[in-house]
Parts: sequence; structure tokens; C-alpha cells
Amino acid sequence: MKFLYVFFIVLVFFGCTPKNKVVPISTNIVDLNETIDDLVSIPQNISFYTKNIKINKTDNIQSDYEKRYFSIWNILAPTQSKEDIQWPFKVFNTKKNYAENLQLI
Repeated sequence: MKFLYVFFIVLVFFGCTPKNKVVPISTNIVDLNETIDDLVSIPQNISFYTKNIKINKTDNIQSDYEKRYFSIWNILAPTQSKEDIQWPFKVFNTKKNYAENLQLI
């Protein structure tokens, strides 16, 4: 029985080995002094891509963002009334509470 386990392990070991020969990695070294064509042919200045954008539009977006972002620090009064805030305390009071067995407490 012991030999059967050893035979099975050897069979699995040889069955899982790669069947194709491993191709060695190419030893060609890329010249690091070579220039990248994209850096030469495509402009790297951001103004080339943003020349058609209107400045006023971005100013409106920025001012709207700042107004919304900082609005939490500029609240002078609550937006809800006292009755709107306290409705759960009136609905879920101690007079009608139910336990896990759905019986009144």
C-alpha cells in the first residue's frame, strides 16, 4: 500500500511538469540612451491640449465646488424644523413596544 502512494505521487509529479521546452529569455539589452518617439512627436505642454477650454467655465466649476464644499461651515440655522426632527420620538415611544416574539412589552 505504501508503494501505491509513492507511485501515485510520482505519477502526479511527472504529470504536472511542463510538456513544452522552456524558451530562454532574449538577452538583447535595450539601449537606454535611445529617445522615445512619443516625447518628440507629441507635445508635452498641457496648454496645447487645453487651448480650446474657456477659462470662465472652469472658474464657475471651481467657485461652485468651493461653495458646496465649504457650505457645511457656513450654516447659520438648521434646515429642518423641530417637528421634522422629533417625529421618531413621537412614533416610537414607550407605550407600544414589541419584543422579539412580537408581543407587546
